[in-house]
Amino acid sequence: MQEQNTSVVVYIITNEYYRSEDGRPIIKIGFAGGSTISDLEKRLKQLYSTGVPSEFICNYAIVVKSRRVEKLLHDIFADYRINENREFFKISLKTVKSALLLSGAEFLINQDEDDEQTSVTAKGKVEQKKNTNTFTFEELGISKGTELAYTRDSSKVCYADDNRKVIYNDEKYSPSGLVKKFLEEEGTFKNTSVNGWMYLLYNGKTLYELWKERCPTC
Repeated sequence: MQEQNTSVVVYIITNEYYRSEDGRPIIKIGFAGGSTISDLEKRLKQLYSTGVPSEFICNYAIVVKSRRVEKLLHDIFADYRINENREFFKISLKTVKSALLLSGAEFLINQDEDDEQTSVTAKGKVEQKKNTNTFTFEELGISKGTELAYTRDSSKVCYADDNRKVIYNDEKYSPSGLVKKFLEEEGTFKNTSVNGWMYLLYNGKTLYELWKERCPTC
């Protein structure tokens, strides 16, 4: 039976109490149904069971069209798998991130990404296709001063500024920087960078959705 293509979040998570002999974190590669931060949150809460000493930290998360990507990552890193029946690997975060970048998928969470460089796609992909993947609010049909709502709390609104910045409480942010601020205020995913274009709405659609409509092959 052919696997149904439904968007999922493939995540890379670690736990401060799970480390290899050399002190490096042991990595768990898994997936969460859905394609949002909320879907990932629910999955992490499920994993924080009575047998787990502390909460898992999400280092990287990408949104993909099928769980098959998770299975491929398991196959690629099979030699580093601790137990065939568990999704834990003795491998560096840097190595796993390289595989995620090669996938070309959009990062939902990227703990290493600088806020000012965070964009709609993974950093490596943007650099390779800089001329087609960059855009301004004007190109999306959004004028300066237009109200943009936060998907997780519609009472939090910001306003489009020149190019790719937004204004919130008289301060200027990148969309990703502002969403990161919101998430940290909520106590969610501290010390990580997120794809803010997925969480700001204009006319019922996220900035990311508007961008994909403009450039579906990007």
